Amino acid sequence: MQQVYQSKKHNPPESHGNCFAACFASILEISIDEVPPFEDLPGFDDGKSEAWLKVLNAWLKAHGLYASCHKVPNDIPHRKAPIGYAIATGRSPRGSWLHSVVFCDGQQVHDPAGTDAEPIDEIIDWIKIIPSWDVSIGWTEREVES
Repeated sequence: MQQVYQSKKHNPPESHGNCFAACFASILEISIDEVPPFEDLPGFDDGKSEAWLKVLNAWLKAHGLYASCHKVPNDIPHRKAPIGYAIATGRSPRGSWLHSVVFCDGQQVHDPAGTDAEPIDEIIDWIKIIPSWDVSIGWTEREVES
């Protein structure tokens, strides 16, 4: 993993941060400029549409990859973290908006906002990048203490 920092900070309504794109750039070790601006897609930050997920997987498919997205139920006393690198999205410790960070083996290893000391609050979903040929197999998860 190569730490890539977001180039746009979250400042609604003027702009939406690109932490999500920075997480993909970090895990894939590419420039943030090579990642589509998911934050500008309708429904990305309000949860009302998953059009961004279709754009994400179309982009990843060109690289032989797939994003396996898993929502975290509100009624479980722990979270399940995928083994290896994954993107966690939850409430930002800096405001009421969503924020994405990189985890590895259940530990936060990179905050693209540049504040690695502040973990995100209340993880709502995990995204694991897997080879597209591996989609039918799924990915391994394990329990991680909160």
